[in-house]
Amino acid sequence: MSMVTQDDADIMLRSLEIFDNELRIFVDRYDDMYLAGSQAEKEVNDFTDSSTVKTVYARSSIFHETIKEHFTALYRVLLKPSCILAAITCTRTILELSAKDMWLLDRDINVRERVGRSFALRYSDLEQQRKFAKSLNMAEGETLVNERIDSVENDALKLGYCQMLGKNGKSKGKRVGIGTTVPNNTDMIKNILEGKEDYRFLSAIVHGQMGTTIATAFKEIPDSNILEKHAHEETVYYLFQTGPILLSRIVWNKAQFYGWDVNKWEAVIQPVFDTLGISEQNLSWMKPST
Repeated sequence: MSMVTQDDADIMLRSLEIFDNELRIFVDRYDDMYLAGSQAEKEVNDFTDSSTVKTVYARSSIFHETIKEHFTALYRVLLKPSCILAAITCTRTILELSAKDMWLLDRDINVRERVGRSFALRYSDLEQQRKFAKSLNMAEGETLVNERIDSVENDALKLGYCQMLGKNGKSKGKRVGIGTTVPNNTDMIKNILEGKEDYRFLSAIVHGQMGTTIATAFKEIPDSNILEKHAHEETVYYLFQTGPILLSRIVWNKAQFYGWDVNKWEAVIQPVFDTLGISEQNLSWMKPST
């Protein structure tokens, strides 16, 4: 790999900034709403309770906003090569939430499965809130969360989803989910984004594993035992390329699902990919538009 010069970095940073701006212009054009005749509209009209389908879309919108904000933070952090570790944290968040969004808006599942996945994510969120309240000995707060979980489960049961009870051990006979089961982050990223190794690498640094952290963002000063911060070429290229690929992919998928102009989005991202040196093999998900 050729040396990353400051001019190279400046060009790539400018490309990320343009991409960030163009992304917001593209999404704002549709006010983040699905169009008539789209798969998204059909599912709202076809399902028994349209409000639960709209809840799916609201969750996806929050995923997208969180991802976009971390992407903005990513390229701003990359303005300072000494902040490589912070950029890695942003990239890990983008990867994790992109997988969840793609799992939720999978265009190959039916609306019933999609709503089931939404219920599952809602249960997962509420369980975390319950555990948090319990850890702080907030009995009233824990009770309120349990009541909310009961309400969500009742909504799911009314729509014909089966009650999910544990079959073994301490969870036997107890509620273990609602709607369906949420895969763990590693499996979800592996199966949807083919990014299992990426997630492990990023997580190793976020969790403070010294060997990976040092190899990624430091180098030893010659003839000494002293380490200094260093932006390795492989890491720089990885950080410049991974965020745009993931963000392009979730927006492309949502555009297909919502009936947006996919060709226009592809016209936005292609120059960015060219500037960042993103190869065609990293874009196998971008099938020709129909």
